[in-house]
Amino acid sequence: MDKSFCPYCMSPVEEGAACPSCGLTAGAYTPSPHHLPLGTILMGRYLVGRVLGEGGFGITYIGCDLRLELKVAIKEYFPTDKVTRLARETLDVTSYMGAASAGYEEGKVRFLNEARTMARMDKQPEIVGVRDFFECNNTAYIVMEFVNGTTFKELVAQKGGRIPAKELLPVMEPLFSALSAMHQQGLIHRDISPDNLMLERGALRLLDFGCARESSRGTETMTITLKHGFAPLEQYQHKGQGPWTDVYALAATIYYCLTGKTPPQALDRLCEDELILPRKLGVDITERQEQALLYGMGIRPRRRFQSVEELHAAIYIPDGAPIPCVEEEPLMPASTVTVQQTEEKAISATASAVETIAQTDEIGATVLTGEKASVEEISVAEETPAEEIGVTAPAVADTSVEKLSVTAEAPAEEIGATVLTAEEAPAEQIPTTEETPAEK
Repeated sequence: MDKSFCPYCMSPVEEGAACPSCGLTAGAYTPSPHHLPLGTILMGRYLVGRVLGEGGFGITYIGCDLRLELKVAIKEYFPTDKVTRLARETLDVTSYMGAASAGYEEGKVRFLNEARTMARMDKQPEIVGVRDFFECNNTAYIVMEFVNGTTFKELVAQKGGRIPAKELLPVMEPLFSALSAMHQQGLIHRDISPDNLMLERGALRLLDFGCARESSRGTETMTITLKHGFAPLEQYQHKGQGPWTDVYALAATIYYCLTGKTPPQALDRLCEDELILPRKLGVDITERQEQALLYGMGIRPRRRFQSVEELHAAIYIPDGAPIPCVEEEPLMPASTVTVQQTEEKAISATASAVETIAQTDEIGATVLTGEKASVEEISVAEETPAEEIGVTAPAVADTSVEKLSVTAEAPAEEIGATVLTAEEAPAEQIPTTEETPAEK
């Protein structure tokens, strides 16, 4: 290598001298033990500098394409729950044994496949372009264009705590079509937030596609470091993600930029929604635009816009289609059904509860289902056929609730219950009395 480059900003610099651009020297930086050392050259072409960012899925470095003498960003596949590395001994990544090893290899294949897909989206100027991708050091890398600008988180601070709607909304609008194009390719970003949006020479750029995932693999665990306040409920679970996941994050990002306040976490909103209306905070938007943001941030995935096109129409078209109201879900009486929460407060179901009901031959229940049921995601474990528990249950699409139990207040043989959808009967009308004989 004939020239030396600053490891902080990748500007040309004389060896051992301070950088004329940033004023720093190479000796001022000490990488973490698992980071690639300064000066590492990948594929004989890409010089590695300091770490720009790190999450549960990978590490991003500033770099330089030595062939073109062009500043780049280098994303290294490094899922922290599956691999480790001690860089002073080897540059190779070591995967953990067992299931983690298989998951690591599968994730690496997806990482490269997604790079191929993203490389075909070079006509979307809002999306950071992919220049190269390859495997080495027992892992994989994506080389992306380097974006030098101001993040929207920094921009909010520069504007005194919030960005006026008349400035923000026009700048944000091109992002909707870019996300739509990405979703049509079967990808979801899953990490839209104010610090992943950047303003570069007046144009918006979407960063950090290392978290992008194919939306068709709903049964697989997806590793990501969540940004609380911008991550929707389904990202705390292992499935159920799709374009609507990016809808929530985009609406939450717009909310933050307009109000200067990070929205409450999705799990906290599930228990008690304390989201403050933007117009109550003095934000100058129309009532329709406020409703659009609130519905875009719907807690339940099916009570939210399903595409960025729908969110765009609601925000930017004054006379567009009516926006559904965000209604609170009626609570089921404790004496009837208890929906248990997991450690992450996400609602789920266990086969053991179903088996307990199956052993009680005194229970007869008719369950009527529908898209707008008050507990909309109740499912019966596949291991126990419906006919074994005396349940008549038409198919329920896109269900994710996995824990359903009957409370101890009423013995099983005394329960006779007919559960209707939320539209047909409110929860308080569900009978559970000693006077109703159980159906057999």
